[in-house]
Amino acid sequence: MISQRLADFDDEFKSLPDALTSATIEMYETIVQKFLPTPTKIYYLFNLRDISKIFQGLLRADRKVITTKQTLIRLWIHECFR
Repeated sequence: MISQRLADFDDEFKSLPDALTSATIEMYETIVQKFLPTPTKIYYLFNLRDISKIFQGLLRADRKVITTKQTLIRLWIHECFR
């Protein structure tokens, strides 16, 4: 889905979908391993819905606002922190 969305963007964005997907999955796996739920911190439950929220935010990217790879990566970072 992200590849199709970025197809409308400039050529410099064509290489990003695979990198963003790999980075998101790697980040998710790291978080799941390090932030284990405990009786006092039951909110440390992560699932694939969290990954989908990141990509939902990226899919809403406006071509007028996202003009460089750096701005798209900054948007990805922002969505990961949300």
